[in-house]
Amino acid sequence: MAKLLKAMKRPAALWGVPMVPLLAVTGVTIIVAIWTSVALLFLLPVQFLVMKSLTRNEPMRFNLIAVWLRAKGKPVANRLFGATTFMPR
Repeated sequence: MAKLLKAMKRPAALWGVPMVPLLAVTGVTIIVAIWTSVALLFLLPVQFLVMKSLTRNEPMRFNLIAVWLRAKGKPVANRLFGATTFMPR
C-alpha cells in the first residue's frame, strides 16, 4: 500500500523530468530564442540534462523549491518581524 501511495504522489514526468517545470523552462527558452538568437535553442538538451540530474534522487525537488520561494514571505513583513514569515498574498 505504501508503494501505491508513493506512486500516486509522483509528478507526471518525461524521461525522469517533471512535466510542469520542463514545459516552463522550455517555453521561456523558446520565447527568448525567438526574441534574440535561435542559437539559444541548442541549450535545450543541456537544460534537460541538468533538470534530470536535479530530480534523479528527489522527483519533487522543483515543488520543494516552489514552496521555499512562497515561504520566503514579503520583504516588509520580514523587516517588521525580523524573520522570514509566511503570509497570504
